[in-house]
Amino acid sequence: MNAARRLLLGWLSVLFFPALAADPDPHITLHRRHLARLEASRTAAADTQRAKLLFELTRLYIDKADSYAGADGSFDSARYFNQNHLVLAHRLQWPLEEAEALTFRAKIAHMQNDFDQSYQSALRALSLFSRYPPSQCRNLYECLHRMGRIHFKTLEEYPAAIIYFQRALRVTADTQQKAFMLRQIGTCYGKLARNAEAKRHYEQSLALSRRPYDQAMCLNFLGELALVTGDTTEAIGLFNQALRTDNHVMVQSAALNYLAGTYWQMHRPADAQRYAALALEPARRETNNLADRAEAYRLLYLTNKQFGKAAQALRFHELYLATRDSLPNRDGLKNYYRLQISQQQEDQREKEEALQREIRVQRQTRNFMLAIAGLFFLLVLSLWWINRLQKRKNRQIEKQAAEISEQNAKILEVQRQLSKANIQLRVSNQALEGKVNEQTAELLRANTELLRKNEEVEEALVKGQTQERQRVASELHDNLGGLLAAARMSIKVLNPNQLAPREQQIYQSALELISDAYQEVRLISHNLLPEELEKTGLAESLRRLVEKLNLNDYVRFHLDDSGLTERLGKQTEFHLYNICLELTNNILKHSGATEAHLRFERNGNQIVLTVTDDGRGLQAGRTTDGIGMKNIRTRVENIGGTLRIDSSPGGTTFLITLAVESKGVQEAKKEIGLT
Repeated sequence: MNAARRLLLGWLSVLFFPALAADPDPHITLHRRHLARLEASRTAAADTQRAKLLFELTRLYIDKADSYAGADGSFDSARYFNQNHLVLAHRLQWPLEEAEALTFRAKIAHMQNDFDQSYQSALRALSLFSRYPPSQCRNLYECLHRMGRIHFKTLEEYPAAIIYFQRALRVTADTQQKAFMLRQIGTCYGKLARNAEAKRHYEQSLALSRRPYDQAMCLNFLGELALVTGDTTEAIGLFNQALRTDNHVMVQSAALNYLAGTYWQMHRPADAQRYAALALEPARRETNNLADRAEAYRLLYLTNKQFGKAAQALRFHELYLATRDSLPNRDGLKNYYRLQISQQQEDQREKEEALQREIRVQRQTRNFMLAIAGLFFLLVLSLWWINRLQKRKNRQIEKQAAEISEQNAKILEVQRQLSKANIQLRVSNQALEGKVNEQTAELLRANTELLRKNEEVEEALVKGQTQERQRVASELHDNLGGLLAAARMSIKVLNPNQLAPREQQIYQSALELISDAYQEVRLISHNLLPEELEKTGLAESLRRLVEKLNLNDYVRFHLDDSGLTERLGKQTEFHLYNICLELTNNILKHSGATEAHLRFERNGNQIVLTVTDDGRGLQAGRTTDGIGMKNIRTRVENIGGTLRIDSSPGGTTFLITLAVESKGVQEAKKEIGLT
């Protein structure tokens, strides 16, 4: 009967699982023959050996299918032996074997994009592994790696992913696995913008990597990190080094896409288009490499659009959208996984509560039985003891009565002394409270006076700066402006008709230069301290400044003053105006921009000033060395603000944040005379 059943199973394997009928791998063939010989045996030793063989066969077939193709039926074979492994573990009630099999099931499901099954299997396996020491868990590394990938790729919970990857790094002794985990941890730190830690882990991974593929992927990630930090030269060198290190399609498509994106950011669309086209070829050869394929389509769409090739741009845009839509719906999976985690935690709490209830019931039952057994013994012992104690108590009662009388007398004396001490303490407290109130009032008066003097000093400083600016503006307008006007009148005395054609050109050029210089002097003298800053406030002054700035033909300025709904302090408005003046002057002189934006936003008790342009960005060292930048930093510090500068070849952003007092605080300061 057993022989007939084995024959039937053999024919069914050939019909429904062709990959199980024969395999060229000698290790797989050897394991399958050994497994067939154990079919009729049901001893404990045979079951243990059968579990080991099923584990190894599943692992070997997964390794064969790990090329993302699985065209030879390796996935079917892996699922077949994995299912047998799970059935055996359930039948024999071996939680550790079940965890090993569930880990393989999670990996198989992930490779076939069944992320739901992958997550459930990995989560269940991890719960079972937690019952055993790591040294007994063969697949613990794979399980931790799988959970880390779920938190990294799908949930985008990078701190949690780092914890799983670090645990996997600790439990494995394999150098290749350690290198892979270090690379994964570095990627998580990169997502968290912790670039120094990301670079350190990438370099450690590169040092441990032995396979060219792993080395090339580390180089790609280091290049991406260099690109984030703005070092495009180093990034391009690393991407090219990755291309030379390994010719795997994943390495090639990633490195070529990185190069295409880098050249696109550098405004070199021809190079970007060439590398994007090169990246598309290996990306198409890898069945599941949809992300690199979508990125190549996107870059080809952008470059063709840049060159005005509408038909090609439209075709690549449609291919990009179709490929992007084929990627797994990460938002849906993310919500699903979070619900699953919540449900798993709820189930775990319910199980723990049920277990605690059962323990309490057992404990209560045991205690009840012990109590019944002891009650009878205590009852007999108590009757004898009570009789003996009664006689002793009678003697003690008489003795205690005498002691109580003596204690009552002592208590009355202590109460009298305590009452007297309480009266003295109340008198002392009242005197001390009066002195404390006097000292507090004196400190408040001194603090109020100090604050008032600080306000006067600040107001005097602003007033002094204002008077000095008025003097300088007047000197510029009256003296230098007068000199320029006199120079213009002197030149106009000449009769241009009597001059040679070349001299007439010089004559007209001189007149125009003097006129421009005169207008520039007037603009500088006005901007040094516009009258409307003190009269109508910062918002109106900036509007007029932008109107004047937009008279130039080079940069178009835009102002959003929606955050300036009320007047700020004189010193604050004075410094903010001069900061805007310095930044707009830098944009006109150095940025090479065509558009610039000044935006004020109100966020609670904070004012945020953002100044952006689309110019060439700041050159290395320019962010701190110039006198103008030092003046800006000093003014920001004077008003208690913070300054952040973000610069790239596509433009520069200045972000200034400062706290402002609420209306309630201002009214309170007015009441005590501080404003």
